[in-house]
Amino acid sequence: MSKDKDILTIEIEHVNVEALEYLENEGVKCCSNSRVIKIIQQKILQKEFYQQNQLPVPKFQIIKGKSEVNWTFISFCTKT
Repeated sequence: MSKDKDILTIEIEHVNVEALEYLENEGVKCCSNSRVIKIIQQKILQKEFYQQNQLPVPKFQIIKGKSEVNWTFISFCTKT
């Protein structure tokens, strides 16, 4: 579909990143590129990217399991 194209534009992030990486390796310019799409698809990576680049981001907690829940943080976030 895009091998004969000079550039491929991506409108939304719900795409196959591996397919974009393949196209990039074949010389197709993808905008946004696969690295950017990968960050956007993974909300934790997205928030960490914002923090690393001093962009405003709300407080967040990465939870991999029930035992990692910081209930103090959760109650702080849910207060109105």
